[in-house]
Order: sequence, then structure tokens, then C-alpha cells
Amino acid sequence: MTADLWRLRAVLERELEGGTADALLQGGLDAMLAREAEGARDDAAIRRMIGALPPGGYASLDRDERVTWLRRAIATIRRETALADALEPPPAIGPVPARPTRATKPAAAKIAKPPRARPAQTSEGDARRPAAAGTTPTQRAAQRAAPGANALDLPIEQAGTGLRGVTLARLEHLGIRTVGDALRAYPYRHHDFSRTVPISALRVGVEQTVRGTIDRAREVRMGRGGKMRSTEAVLTDDLGARITATWFNQPYIARSLPAGAQVALAGKVTIYRGRPVFQNPEYERLDGPGSGQHTGRFVPVYSLTQGLPQRTLRTMIATLLEAFAGRIEDPVPEEIRKRHRLLGLVEATRQIHYPDNEDLLREARRRLAFDELLAIQLGVVSRKREWQAQGNAPVVTDHAAAEAFLATLPFTLTRSQRQALDAVRADIARNVPMSRLLEGDVGSGKTVVALAAMLSMISAGYQAVMMAPTEVLAEQHYRTLCRMLSGEAEPPLHGVVNVPGLPLPVRIVLLTGSTKAKERRAAIEALRFGGAQLAVGTHALIQEGVEYARLGLAVVDEQHRFGVMQRGALRRKGLESAGAQGRKGIEGGTSAGDAASANVGEAGDEASNETSETAVPPGISPHLLVMSATPIPRSLALTAYGDLDLTIIDELPPGRRPIVTKWLSPIQRAEAFAQIRAEVEAGRQAFVICPLVEGSETVESRAATEEYERLRTEEFPDLGERGRIVLLHGRMGARQKDAVMRAFANHEADILVSTAVVEVGIDVPNATVMAIEGADRFGLAQLHQFRGRVGRGEHASMCFLLADDPTSEAEERLSVMERTTDGFALAEADLQLRGPGDLFGTAQSGVPSLRVASLLDAPLIDAARREAETLLDDDPDLKRLDHQPLKRAIASRTASVVAEMH
Repeated sequence: MTADLWRLRAVLERELEGGTADALLQGGLDAMLAREAEGARDDAAIRRMIGALPPGGYASLDRDERVTWLRRAIATIRRETALADALEPPPAIGPVPARPTRATKPAAAKIAKPPRARPAQTSEGDARRPAAAGTTPTQRAAQRAAPGANALDLPIEQAGTGLRGVTLARLEHLGIRTVGDALRAYPYRHHDFSRTVPISALRVGVEQTVRGTIDRAREVRMGRGGKMRSTEAVLTDDLGARITATWFNQPYIARSLPAGAQVALAGKVTIYRGRPVFQNPEYERLDGPGSGQHTGRFVPVYSLTQGLPQRTLRTMIATLLEAFAGRIEDPVPEEIRKRHRLLGLVEATRQIHYPDNEDLLREARRRLAFDELLAIQLGVVSRKREWQAQGNAPVVTDHAAAEAFLATLPFTLTRSQRQALDAVRADIARNVPMSRLLEGDVGSGKTVVALAAMLSMISAGYQAVMMAPTEVLAEQHYRTLCRMLSGEAEPPLHGVVNVPGLPLPVRIVLLTGSTKAKERRAAIEALRFGGAQLAVGTHALIQEGVEYARLGLAVVDEQHRFGVMQRGALRRKGLESAGAQGRKGIEGGTSAGDAASANVGEAGDEASNETSETAVPPGISPHLLVMSATPIPRSLALTAYGDLDLTIIDELPPGRRPIVTKWLSPIQRAEAFAQIRAEVEAGRQAFVICPLVEGSETVESRAATEEYERLRTEEFPDLGERGRIVLLHGRMGARQKDAVMRAFANHEADILVSTAVVEVGIDVPNATVMAIEGADRFGLAQLHQFRGRVGRGEHASMCFLLADDPTSEAEERLSVMERTTDGFALAEADLQLRGPGDLFGTAQSGVPSLRVASLLDAPLIDAARREAETLLDDDPDLKRLDHQPLKRAIASRTASVVAEMH
């Protein structure tokens, strides 16, 4: 960095202080700007400042316009000089010369400046510079690096930062290994230290900046036995007010702050012994090298790891930003940037780290967010098109069997259910594989829509599977499907049911990790040879060794717990098994029922070998229907599940009564259990939900086992003695859990104490009251799932939210839960309060890991979606020359942006 910007800043500050009269220099400020711009690069700060002036220059501005331009120009220079401070000490700045009098030679008024060593740069991507005298190690490393954007692959240890050993290891822990990683390590927020305040005007709890003179700074010992070596400094401002600053475990700072030094302190003010103090503030010498990098304007705050100081990371990124930012390749085509008025990527990267003002910071975030969202949308749209391009999916148009089944139900489909079923039927009437996400609120009737689609597939001679994420849910689905198809409370022998509209029985098999060996072998054989038409299970359905004769439809429930890889595995089962069965000579049955009729009994699987007559086309691609019991905001659906078409069931079946929800304080706890007592005495049942199985020393929350004992022995001893209180948690075996759920469903127990395992899958219409302990430990979506376990019958229902000591954020969640019963509104609120990773109460596969973009920004998501579809319409494989940077960017980002968690 040469001295011209330092001198220009001094001139601009004097101009601002002097009332913007433009009388400071011979020829005015425009003449000085023209001289300083000679030979400057196109992207240099001086060029940007001049570009912000009208054609008539600074002289043509009125006073207010001059003030605005001066402030922005000074802010720009502050950022540029801050980056330079990380590279070399600032030059000495002499006094700004006054405007010459007639007795003074005009030449004497010129501000001397050294010749520039940098040639003009022709483009952002072509930034290799010849070696120049006075360059820093980082600049020399940039000159030696590979040309263009390849320089960003340079390892940090070779980039001239001077960092070594343990610091490099800590950077690697943050995922920073190369120059490019460092430039993409965006700050998660900025301190606004652009305004200083007098010490006497400081406000407690607010981040502020003060400037003054160090009275004294010394090392002090603190803590037990004086083992903590720290720094304590006293600062006095121009008005004579004093404040003490302390840096814990940082004794070396005392050597950096000698008495008399001019210093800025920035941070949050706290109270200690009745006086305002700074603790571990940012500090900056104002009378030496490096002034302004850590204080005095918008200062970036980066995510850290233990042992890595904020100042070290800030200085490193500033150094690399100055030397390598020009090498960044902009992957977004120019016409897209112009259409959406996006900053160039080089400028956006500079502004995200060291913004000139809030507007440019906002624009930088918008540009970088667009890049992330465009990469996601290109990925999901490509994936959707690849699946659909495979073709050869089963074509099913006869739905007589499904309609006959629906006619036997004691209710009719809602308008929304019928629309969802029509959308599914339109999909399976084509030979393009269906990829549809079916979502609806708790109790909206998604399962019956899926079952109707599966029956249409079975009646056409194909198999269908329903996959759930947990054994409890898979077992519940198995029992539900058997009950709906057979009309009986218990599953029939061997899972064989007679279905109205089908000439022959249908066999349903259950396959989970807990399925006994003999039952597992029988189920696998039935699926392989077509003896079973409908399978329900967990991941066991896609494990090695499980094959299908004619898999036509895969239904995945609770989508948020599955990733794209699991969905793809289900589809591959259809592709592989059809071809395999064709080679074996098992050419499909005349119908699904034919195989089932030969399968009632021990010899069924063998008999199914001889029921195949019709040829199966090799490589059938099954249809895919994904169900989500948790409502998903549209913006999240377009990103995490953007490869799926979206269908929403937005109304509940008639007759469901609203659930009254109350958030109770600890002193109101008795109200919940009094209501439970009243409901039990009226012949109804209750849930008590706890966040933990057993007590924990580190987590203050009620545990299910302890609450079960308390209710059984203290709250409801009469019910405990008669065994009317039961316990359910995830550590139980599958049979034990099934026995507990069956007992509660059959009203053999009045109160079920459970962990989150009860979130889905339990349908007890007689349950009318729920108490959720530790409600502050659950997200809104999960609380809504719990609440959906009651209110399923004819009686009014209540849900009590109990929290002993919720945080302010948890209080906001509970308040929203109390006011709102709309699952989609709750999902939107949960996305805002907790973020996508916590939307369902756990880290989710398929949810994008975003550095800058927000899934709340629906307009930007829609814009990225439209651009992705347009790009792929025009260039499906992104082969065009001007699309190559975008293709490279997607390849490097896809793994981290759309991450599979399983």
C-alpha cells in the first residue's frame, strides 16, 4: 500500500471538517483525484470513489451531496488502509498543505507520491502481478501462485501469512486449508464500531467504541492462587473521564499499550463493583501501525475454535483478501447478475468481510446467498430431471379397486385429500417416475391417500412398499394398514387380507431390524418371488439381500429423517429387481392377488414360483411418494426437497375438535394433573411426555422413568396400585414397546408416560389430555406432533406445556404454541426461531448447510429456482464455455451445500 490513500484520507477529512468549501488544494479536490487515479487498477478504491461522482465531479455537488460522498469515500479508504495495515506499516503523513498564495509556486502545492509498482489489472480473473519492490510475503506468494482462480487452491502455509504449526491445525479444524477457504470463511456478524462515544455516555450492555489515552497498563494476576495472568489498563478520554479494561489470560497485551498511547477500545460495557468496565474488548493503537483494522467501523466477527484468537483470524483474512481477492472467478453469468442487480463476486467478497456501509453489506449478503441457492437449485432440478429421464415407470390408470376400498370406509375423503389423490394418479398414469412430496398437518389423512395409490399399483400387478424411519412407526403403519384393509383390530394371520375390489387376497409383510430370523427369511422370499404385494418396514427394506419381483411404488413416511441416498436406494431396488427377476424367469404374476392366493400357509413362497406368466420389462423405475408428518415451509421444501413435486393437504377431516393449549408456570403445574385426574375419572386417557429417559446431572429436565415413579406413587397412587399407569421409551425392545402401546390403545391403562418416541404412530381416540414436561426443550414442530396425539376422538382435548426455567427464546416458542394450532404457521415460526437444522428437533439429512443464505428468503429462493430451470433448459449439462465457471463452482460446493447427514 502506497501513501496516496493515507494522504487522500487526510485531505478528505480536512475537507469535511472545513465545511466542504473545496478550497483546500490548488485546482480543487477533482484535480487531486485525477492525479491519484493515474495508473490505478479498474477495481482500485480511488476508481470506485471517482465512479460515484457525477460527470461534473466533486465541484458540481451541493453541500449535502458533498458531505454524503466524503463520508462514503472516507469509509472506503478506512477499509482499504485497514487491509494494508495487515501487510505493512502505514507511511508517515505530513500536514496537509494549505491552498497556495500568489507568492507560492503552484508546483509546491502538489502532494508528493511515490511511483506505483502495480500495473493496471485488466479483469478480476487475470490478476497475476509482476514482482515489485516493497511487496509483502503474501503479495509475493500471490505472484508466484498458479494463474487466475487456481491461486485460491494455495495452502495457507504457502500463502505468506507467517502462520505455523498449531495455528494452522486450528484453522484446519474450522475447515480453512486454502486461500479460497479463508476468503469463503464469511463473518457471521459485524460489530458496528463506526461511532465513538464519550466514556461518560457509555451504556451498559451495549457494544460501543471509546477513544483516549492509556494512563497505565500492567499485568495482573487473578483467580484462585493468582494463576490467571491478565492485563488491566486505564483509558482517559478527551473529557477527562476514565474507564478500566481487562483482558483475561492475555498478559502480553500490557506490552502493546504503553502509557501515553492513543487507543480505541470497542466492546460491550459491563458493570464491576458498581463501575462500567470493558472485559476483553477489541483494542487498537491509533498512533501506530495497524490502526483501524479491528475498531472504528464495521468489524467482522468470525466463528472460532478453542485457542484461535479473533484478531489472528481477522488479520489473516484481511491479508489474503488484499492479495488474492482479484483472483476470484465469478461463476454467475453476466446476464443473470444484471437481471437481479447483483454485485460482482469480487466486490461482494470484499464487502462481506469489510463493508463500506450497511447497504453494501446487505447487497454482499444477497449476492453470496444467491450463489448458494442457485447451486442448490441446479442440483435438485438436475436430480429431478435425471430420474424422470429414465422413464419406464409402471403406467397405471385403473383405480376401480382403490375406489371400492374407499367406499367401505366410514368417512369420505376431504376435498384436499381427493385433490392430492388425483395428483398422484395423474403421475402414475405416465411412464415418467413420480417424485412427489405429500405433506399435511397432523391428522390430515395422508396415509389413506398413500394406501389408495398402493392399491391401484397392486391391482395392476405391481408391488408397493412403505418405509418409515423407526421400528415403532413401521410397526404402527403395519397395524394401521392391516386394520384399514381388513377391518379387524389385530393383524391377520400371515398378514393376508381380503380387499374389496381385488379378486384375490393381498399379503402384507413387516421387515425391520428386529424381525426374527425365520419371519425375515419368509418376508424376503415373498418379496423376491412376488408372494407379498405390500411391504412395510424400516431401512431393512433397502438392505443388501432384499429384492423385489415387481416394485412399482415406494412410499417414504417421515421424509425429514431420510436423505436423498435412501430414496435413491429404494428406486434402485426397483431397477435391479425387475431385471433380475426377468433373468430368473420370474416374469411377473397375472396379478398381485394370484401370488397372494398361493401364499396362505407355509408353502406359499414356493408356490409363488409357479405363478409367473407375463413378461416384465427390465429396469422398471418405481414411482416415489414421500410423506411428511411435519408441515414443511415452502421455502424449505424448494431447497431440501426441491427434486420433488409438492402436494399439500391443507384441511383436516370433519369432526376433529380443536385442542386447547395452555403454557403453565411451575406454580400452575397442579392444574395439569388435576385435569388429568378429571379426564381419567370420566373414562378418558392421558399422555405425559418427558424429554429424557433417565435423569441427568448436566440437564435440568424431568426424566420419564422418574416421572413414571412419581405419578405412580405420589400423584395417582390409586392408579399405580392397579397398574393403570404405563411407561414407554426408546430403550425398550420392539415387542415390549408394542405391548405397551397395545395396552394403552385397548384402554388397559389410563396414563402413558413416554419420551419423544410417542411423537408419531400412536392413534388413541380416547386420549383427551396431554402434559408435556420440559416443553422448552422441544421445537415447535415436535411439540405440534405431540399435541396431535390427542383430539382424535369426539371429546374436547387439552394440551399442557410445562417448563420450569425456559429461556427467553423458549418462552417465545411456547407462547406461539399456545396461540397457534396451524401446523404450517408453526413450521414457519420454528424455521425463524431455530433454523432449518432444528426444524424437526434433530439435525436432518437433506437440509442444506448454508453459509450466508436464509431459508426464510422466499423471493430469492424463487429467483434462484427460475434461473436454474432456465439454465438447464438451455444447457442441460452446463457445457457452454460461459457456464464452465458455474459448473466448477457447483462441483466444489454441492458436497457441502446439500449435505447428506446419514
